[in-house]
Amino acid sequence: MPATPANGLNISSAGLVKFDGTATFSGVTVTQHDVLIGAASNGITSVAPSATSGVPLISQGASADPAFGTAVVAGGGTGATSFTSNGVLYGNGTSAINVTAQGGAHTVLTANSGAPSFSATPQLTALGLGAAAGASGLTFDGTNLLTAYSTGSWTPTDASGASLSFSTAIGSYVRVGGVVIASCEVVYPATADGSSAAIGGLPFTSNASAANRGGYVSYSNVTTLRYSIVNAGATTFGLYNSAGSPILNSAMTGSTSLFQIIYNL
Repeated sequence: MPATPANGLNISSAGLVKFDGTATFSGVTVTQHDVLIGAASNGITSVAPSATSGVPLISQGASADPAFGTAVVAGGGTGATSFTSNGVLYGNGTSAINVTAQGGAHTVLTANSGAPSFSATPQLTALGLGAAAGASGLTFDGTNLLTAYSTGSWTPTDASGASLSFSTAIGSYVRVGGVVIASCEVVYPATADGSSAAIGGLPFTSNASAANRGGYVSYSNVTTLRYSIVNAGATTFGLYNSAGSPILNSAMTGSTSLFQIIYNL
């Protein structure tokens, strides 16, 4: 019989046929759904898929087999398989991606020395802007702090002790930091007595220092009424004539007066 050729087939298992480059053919078993990759000595091997649908095949570098898993940072992946609902993605390190949870209602995403975060009191140093009503801790230039901004209404009341009921008593205010601008319209009743006129109900308590008080009259039918003064550490202001004497309630009877009071907290 003729001799068996040097490269005769001697495959001993089922699968793909592999030739070693010299004289031997062999079978390589193939598992259903596996990914075939190159192995040592011109071999073929396979990588089993992930049990979870949608997981990608990721390179492990030049000296290791690829594997199914989460995308690595170098490929732009997040290193996470899930995120909090409505979270915000941001860069972390040289190429990593991370996530920060959404803040409360009306908060603003702000930069920090580390990861960004949501804040109800953002610093607007570059713009020098204010914020929504009730916000606090806004730094304009690193030294001047705007602690509050708000607007609203207030109701003027009789603070003379005579328990008068104004026929008209409406007011509004704007607060910017530690300064309040309070405006109001007041009409005294016809039964006003001889007590010194004073109006209460200011929206914020004034500064206790006399140097930080203020106030003036915008308009009044009372010809002798010249100015008003906010009482220290109080929510009331008095009415005065040009000589500095208090105006009486009786002088204000039937008068429509418009006041705009500016005072410090």
